[in-house]
Amino acid sequence: MRLLIMIGLISICSTLRASDDPKPLTPKERYEALLNDYETEYAAWQKANPNVAYDDPRWIARYESLPTHALGPRLLRFAEANLGDPIAVDALLKIIAINPSVRQKGVYPDYLKARDILIRDYLLDPRVIKALLARPTPIALGMEPYYRGLMAQSTDHEVQGRARMSLVRALESRSQIAALPFFEMPEERPERQVATAYLNSRLDPEYVRYIKETDQVAIADEIETVLETVARDFGDVPLLSAEVQAKKQDKRSLADYAREKLNAIRTLNVGQVAPEIEGKGIDGQPLKLSDFRGKVVMLVFWGTWCGPCMRMVEHEKAMIEHFKGKPFALVGVNAEIDAAKSKPIIQEKGITWPSFVDGDPSRGPIARRWTVRGWPTIYILDEKGVIRFKNLPHHIPRLLDEKVDELLKEMGR
Repeated sequence: MRLLIMIGLISICSTLRASDDPKPLTPKERYEALLNDYETEYAAWQKANPNVAYDDPRWIARYESLPTHALGPRLLRFAEANLGDPIAVDALLKIIAINPSVRQKGVYPDYLKARDILIRDYLLDPRVIKALLARPTPIALGMEPYYRGLMAQSTDHEVQGRARMSLVRALESRSQIAALPFFEMPEERPERQVATAYLNSRLDPEYVRYIKETDQVAIADEIETVLETVARDFGDVPLLSAEVQAKKQDKRSLADYAREKLNAIRTLNVGQVAPEIEGKGIDGQPLKLSDFRGKVVMLVFWGTWCGPCMRMVEHEKAMIEHFKGKPFALVGVNAEIDAAKSKPIIQEKGITWPSFVDGDPSRGPIARRWTVRGWPTIYILDEKGVIRFKNLPHHIPRLLDEKVDELLKEMGR
């Protein structure tokens, strides 16, 4: 009898212990736990590693310990282990969205793996389409195969149009970086030289190869071909979402935008005479770009709201002084929603060179004609008004000086 009682008690205790065991987490719960752990790690990292300047000896150690570097690989392992569950899509898209360290050794390959899994298993998933047809950032490189996959397989007319425009933007980003590879350009800012050299040393060789093997002619041809298709077939697809369209009062279609870009390609290439700009200057007086024929012109699209633009001002003033007495002109195209508010800043900073008034940066007719996507945008024209250099990096002042000086020497000046 006692034996039976003991067996019964053991059985009850075992049952109770089993019922106390935690229920296995679902894939979604594990994903949320992964992100929560990362947020906790990141918060602790921030507390232990306060911000320091780029020239601070602690900067490299701080960057090396950044928890974000390990997040991509961790997310990839999770996604690969849960490919049958919808939560895998969230993890893969999170990898694509991570900016810090994407191009680094040991991280960029995982980024490409995530892209390839999305193409292989989730190409037509509505969540993936919505996420990856958003305007790609320069860091989101290597996504061309996804957009081409959509173009080949999607039966949705709007998706077809937006995939084509996303492909164009991705190709443009690659082309611009390949034209002036940042990892081959000397760092002009003394305080950033050590940090820049360190970051460049960490670039993944596959990423460097991807940039260096860029075929600029093939990319230019593909961009033009794709834009011609969009201009012909997608006049019924709005460029912007209904909400953004109403806010910006911009009713252009994808076809309208494609035609603008085609016009820019065919009239704003290096070697072509720059299109005329005619309007009013900040001083209210009439102004024409052709007024500066006979001079080397550095044309800068800028705004007082643009941090990099305002950081350029001191060097622009130095250029005017350096090239004083030579046929050189600095001409701006100023983008301001409220031009009146910018005038005190212009006076305070000592901006004395002429600038066209172009209004709201999202709707300015000059910026739109020149398809300006970022501020500052810089063109350098020779004395005949021919575009000789475009999309020059604003943060390398020496390069701007060299290009202007090169054209002045051609004039014998």
